[in-house]
Amino acid sequence: RAMRRGLLPIRDPNASRTANLITKPDHKVWEVTGTEEMYDMLQRSMPQVRFRELVPPEVMAQFAASKGGRFPQPQLCEGLHYLVSLGDSQHDTEQQVISSQGDGPALDARTAASSSGATMPGTAGVLLIGDARASFPPDLGQGVNSALEDVDELAQVLEHTGDDLSKALPLYEKRRAPHIAALIQLMTFSYPWQYNQDPVQRFLWTINFAIRAFLSKALPAIFSPHSFMLVQVSNLSYKQVLDMTHATTQRLYALFGGLALGVAIVVGKGLKASAMGA
Repeated sequence: RAMRRGLLPIRDPNASRTANLITKPDHKVWEVTGTEEMYDMLQRSMPQVRFRELVPPEVMAQFAASKGGRFPQPQLCEGLHYLVSLGDSQHDTEQQVISSQGDGPALDARTAASSSGATMPGTAGVLLIGDARASFPPDLGQGVNSALEDVDELAQVLEHTGDDLSKALPLYEKRRAPHIAALIQLMTFSYPWQYNQDPVQRFLWTINFAIRAFLSKALPAIFSPHSFMLVQVSNLSYKQVLDMTHATTQRLYALFGGLALGVAIVVGKGLKASAMGA
């Protein structure tokens, strides 16, 4: 069975490149455990690559023995932060979480205080950013980008609140959560069929992409490009990309619905005229 390599771009054309094999779980490659057998399978599948020259035996042995990994389903945490009050006495530090978002378990303030070495009254907190607050496959290449946006947003709210965690963390969640939720939604339809797991779905995705690309160039004030292209525009947030995508989808429904109605009317009149002529 054929296999394709996923190659990541690098700046130095002479440097070694990492290749990813992405297949269905029942592919025969996962049944191979021997080094020579793996060399033979890869060479038959991709004869243009000189595997024995490029991949040392010890590396191929590691690859053959590996079990591979799985892309996670797009998902996110409902809450992004917890706040804990730190009192000025041992008794005060035993109080539980005073503010939280989501349904997660309460945090013991004594543990938070002892681990941080805090001895003065104040507030400690836990904040989820990057891969800790959401997981998704690498379809859009937005893992690092979204994590950097998390850090930038956190820096802004800390500056805005004067480093007051009791205000900064809730504000961070209020500002950031809608964009993370939008990104998770975008992951479900923007480019999920790039691994050839469903040729029919990939064909339909390509048609959809082409229609949006054409209409966004012909009527840019009405239609926007596909979300796969919009997420690459640096000044658009994930929420804006999702809103623009949904707006274009509604307009496409209206356009094709109007075309279908017009065709039905024309056909109906033609049939009526033919019946009267007969």
